[in-house]
Amino acid sequence: IAVLVRKRHQADQLQQALRTAGIPSVVRSDDSVLCTAEATTVQWLIDAMLAPSDERAVRRALASDVYGYRAVALATLDDGDLDREISRFTDLRRRWDTAGFAAAFRHALGDGNTVERLVRTHRGERAVTNLLHIAEIVDHAERARRLHPEHTAMWLRRQRQQPTSRSDEHVEQRLESDGEAVQLITIHSAKGLEFPVVWVPFAWDGPARIRSDNGSVVRVGREGGTVIDVNQDPFDPDRRRHRARDTEQSWQEDLRLLYVALTRAKHQCVVHLGPVNGSEFAAISRLVHHTRLVVDDRLRQPKIAATPDPTQLGDDDWQRRLDDLVAGAPGALAWSELTPPSGANPSTEPGTADRVDSLSARTLDRDLDVAWQRTSFSALTRHGSELHEPATAAAGYDMMDTGIEPVPLARFPRGAAIGTMLHDIFEHLDFPAAADTLDAMIGRAARGHNLTAPQRQALRTGILQAVDTPLGPTVENVRLADLHADDRLNELDFDLPLAGGYTATDRTVSLHAIADVFDQYSQPGSMHADYARRLRRHGHQHVRGFLTGSIDLIARVGDSYMLADYKSNWLGHTGDDGTAISTQAHYHPTLLRDEMIVHDYVLQYHLYLVALHRYLHGRLGRDYDYDRHVAGAVYLFVRGMSPSGHGHGVFADRPPYQLVAALDDLLRQGTA
Repeated sequence: IAVLVRKRHQADQLQQALRTAGIPSVVRSDDSVLCTAEATTVQWLIDAMLAPSDERAVRRALASDVYGYRAVALATLDDGDLDREISRFTDLRRRWDTAGFAAAFRHALGDGNTVERLVRTHRGERAVTNLLHIAEIVDHAERARRLHPEHTAMWLRRQRQQPTSRSDEHVEQRLESDGEAVQLITIHSAKGLEFPVVWVPFAWDGPARIRSDNGSVVRVGREGGTVIDVNQDPFDPDRRRHRARDTEQSWQEDLRLLYVALTRAKHQCVVHLGPVNGSEFAAISRLVHHTRLVVDDRLRQPKIAATPDPTQLGDDDWQRRLDDLVAGAPGALAWSELTPPSGANPSTEPGTADRVDSLSARTLDRDLDVAWQRTSFSALTRHGSELHEPATAAAGYDMMDTGIEPVPLARFPRGAAIGTMLHDIFEHLDFPAAADTLDAMIGRAARGHNLTAPQRQALRTGILQAVDTPLGPTVENVRLADLHADDRLNELDFDLPLAGGYTATDRTVSLHAIADVFDQYSQPGSMHADYARRLRRHGHQHVRGFLTGSIDLIARVGDSYMLADYKSNWLGHTGDDGTAISTQAHYHPTLLRDEMIVHDYVLQYHLYLVALHRYLHGRLGRDYDYDRHVAGAVYLFVRGMSPSGHGHGVFADRPPYQLVAALDDLLRQGTA
């Protein structure tokens, strides 16, 4: 008996169900064994044998199928346990050096009780077969090519990254076992084969990429090659046209696969179908309901046309359809209703709802740690907009002294969507080549935001001015235009432990405690002192767990590194005639000081500096020195940046090491 499926994971699910029922089965596949999870397992084992003093490599190997350590066991390893594990892999390396990889691998399997442990698990027989097969391939390569252990590891890594062609039987996955077993095989792999009895349990499952546009890459075959469309904008006309073509090709391919599935049986073919959500897009629906696909590149989603609509059919309608189908091929077709097997969950059987025992909610018998959370800068300061903040820096400031030239983006649209668009442009823009590449980026953005020609021109002028603006003496007056691709790290995500992270503790971090740090390392009347007073007006929020965030840009400036954040805030006022007025004067550094305080950006860049401090310390190790390697933080108010040399649109600061180190300690340890 052969069971044909569309996707590999369906075969794995069926194998688990068959094993539960006591029915032997094997999964046939022509995929390379070097593409499996077991190939990664062997790679991890080799890495640990080659670097037994590397704690991360050892932990990875222990977590693999060879040793099967669970997360709790790994997390509770003490120094003595770790030393014993390091000795284990040191011994394996000596065996490899003296007797070869195969001997070391066999010893590892015995040491970890691997085979006996895996065969008792779901897919265990397949995992053992793959492990032994991969070990054989590695051993053959080591001996045939006379590779040293380090070169063997490199060879395996290359093979996994660029696996051998499927036609190479040497790396094709082997069957787990011989004997009379149900064969589970993908329809693609079944082409040209014949089986006495065939089951097709997923014929009702239509291709997912026909049913919805999830933003994935679209591949469209055409004469002479394939078009790959990576545009994720569902409203883009080119993507809609390519997706419409891809949908038609998927529809035809699904029909071809159904033909293959229905013609593999010598004696009997059993097909499962029914009113399942999305089944109207499956090829079997074309045979039963005479459906046809309606594709229009003006529509976001394809439609199914049939009379009546298959999604509206009841059980009686389905039976009539199947009866008509059987009558058209007397003696060749038959249908029957699928009934749940005995012992199935009663709640899933029709008409048994009244026999289900009464339900009751479980009783909560433990205390929830409501202070533990994964928080962010935005969550910590979510009530900041409710605080009224006096404009201390702007007191006595004369805007006329700094010029009233309008900024190019004075009347450019505002809002969150526009802010995201500006951020995306700066994230992906090649700064040194901005003049040559910006037009194409603006063209794509214009289609999604309905920008007019004057707005596109204003956007181009504003961005080019921002790219050419010196960022101040704090960062050696570098410009974005001076930063090449290899000097940039975009969107650095981080998760910083707060008050112990995963470690249980009664300590927490609060904004008031952060204010204490600012007070300790600031002078009266300074921005940090003013901001500390604002922090104390926030609520008494106490948290522990992790602080998550993403730094827009880390850039290398000489031997040091700065962090930058793009801000699209519109600064200005409305004239008597209702006209929006925004000039360079509104973005003077003196006024930006108040903007940094009122939006809590002061806290944001200090948290980001702690993240950068830890990141550089981890990357540079003992060579790291804050005063030498951290250039500071710059906040780029991109609507008002000007290359005039007066620092418009740029806020820059480099807090002293003592302040950043104190914040680092506070975030790590918290307060009682």
